[in-house]
Amino acid sequence: MRTWQAQATPHTELAPEPPPTRARARAWLGPLAGLLLLLATLYYVDQSALRTRLSQLRAAPILLGAALILPQLYWLAARWRLTLQQLGVELSQRSALREYALSVLLNQLLPFGVAGDAVRVVRHARSTARDLAARNAASPLSSALHGVVLDRLMGQLVLLVWALATLPLWFGAAGVGLCALGLMALWLAGVALRRLPAFGELRQPTTFTRTLLRLSLALRQLLSSPRYLLSQFLLSSLLVLSLVAQLYCALTALGLSLSAAAATQVFPLMLLSMSVPLSFAGFGPREAVTAELYRILQLSAADGVAFAIAFGALQVCTSVPCLLLVLCLREEPGP
Repeated sequence: MRTWQAQATPHTELAPEPPPTRARARAWLGPLAGLLLLLATLYYVDQSALRTRLSQLRAAPILLGAALILPQLYWLAARWRLTLQQLGVELSQRSALREYALSVLLNQLLPFGVAGDAVRVVRHARSTARDLAARNAASPLSSALHGVVLDRLMGQLVLLVWALATLPLWFGAAGVGLCALGLMALWLAGVALRRLPAFGELRQPTTFTRTLLRLSLALRQLLSSPRYLLSQFLLSSLLVLSLVAQLYCALTALGLSLSAAAATQVFPLMLLSMSVPLSFAGFGPREAVTAELYRILQLSAADGVAFAIAFGALQVCTSVPCLLLVLCLREEPGP
């Protein structure tokens, strides 16, 4: 397996950092926007119907759905390891499972939704620093960042492919054309990525440009392996199916149901809305998107919001299995 090595770039001038107060204010814009979006959605729907539906919430389906986080963590850890191996970095399954459990736990409990991923980058960089230095490979922080970012990106791309596949259900024959156009756009993006210039072809690249090119080089390494792409697609598809099972658990907890056609239309877009970086503890865009999808399908928007809230509660409950895994799996000693 080829090991990707970034070219050393000494004497790099870093861009000036924004003042701490301004940086903190910007960091809170996303959660604040998510909170405002959630409040606007709750105001928009029939609040009496929403309270009635939420009062019917049952705990057993929520707990069953939360237990599905265990196989999800195993697949997530396996997918992360697969991405790292393709980039030339080794990580044991035990360490990957523990670190992913910690990452999901922090993502659920902290307001920004990505704090766990940031911690996973730093912890993995620290654990691999000595090994990467011995092999004169890319910097530990850079390798760890690429592994986490690209692993999440590839998973989102698979979810996007499944979402594109549902367009014919929305638009009939026109949806087939839209699906084909979407898949063609993804293919063209891959072709354009391969044509990006190398480091040596740029005169005085900025720090941002250099970082972007390094990331694109790592992504090209992933896209060049059909075996990796197939394994990534299979693992991500298993994760999508497990999320669908959790969504059905949330529906059952409220005494709701959706036809197979309606579920195929609602679920992918609902899951994609969760990747929008505007949320307050995971709530916000998901509730707004689900309410609108229910309205389009001529269903109760209040039921849609209740469904999204129940799914959010299910996700919060997954923190317990994640915490147990973090406590039970001891951290492996460094090399």
